[in-house]
Amino acid sequence: MKKLFTALCFVLVASLSCLAQETYTWKKENIKVTFPAGMKVVDDDGDGRITVKSDNAVLQLEASLNPALDDDDKSSALIVKLANNIDLNLDEYESEDFDCADGSGAGFYIIGDHKKFEKMCLVSIARSNTEEGRFMLTVAIFDDDAAKSVGQVLGSISFLD
Repeated sequence: MKKLFTALCFVLVASLSCLAQETYTWKKENIKVTFPAGMKVVDDDGDGRITVKSDNAVLQLEASLNPALDDDDKSSALIVKLANNIDLNLDEYESEDFDCADGSGAGFYIIGDHKKFEKMCLVSIARSNTEEGRFMLTVAIFDDDAAKSVGQVLGSISFLD
């Protein structure tokens, strides 16, 4: 009986945690992102850009169909421009490649301290593995304790077929 109760509790907790997540799909670009519990879409411009907030993070995501960004130099220049726009300290930053969790895309990000506030900044670009010109740009400003949630958002980017 105790094992059955424990199993039921586990299923209930797992179900509730799945319900707390929010998924957003860009139909035109055919891209999907899932946000962890506590993050919510607060603005949608209707043209591919959304703003997502939690208690300790603000993210702006933009889906793009732009074949020019297939050029690594152009996408790198865009990342640097966006980083400067949000005051990411480019004197001391880290960069890393990442893969979308479902294998549909890959990207890279730069992360560092904000120049004026005790916050972290991140700028990333992910591209589809199967279709040229399909991208997801992400800009985030967040507290250290929100880093895991921001990472979950990047990992959840899915380029649908």
